[in-house]
Amino acid sequence: MSVRTVYTEMASVEAGRNQCHAKIQKHSETGEYRVKFYVQATWQNRSDYFTDDLSDAKQTAAVQCWRGFADTAI
Repeated sequence: MSVRTVYTEMASVEAGRNQCHAKIQKHSETGEYRVKFYVQATWQNRSDYFTDDLSDAKQTAAVQCWRGFADTAI
């Protein structure tokens, strides 16, 4: 089993708020993409998102980081 990071989305939502970023990883055997969200450099493992479409994964990473995921995660 091999997993590699294929894309990273970074966001500083506003001054004084949490910094969010997302890493998109591709599983080599299944072809599935996993979006892993981080707030203040801490992985939010219960917020992972899975899809087989890279475009969907990128859009989800951007939306969640830029539209407030960083404000709602621990």
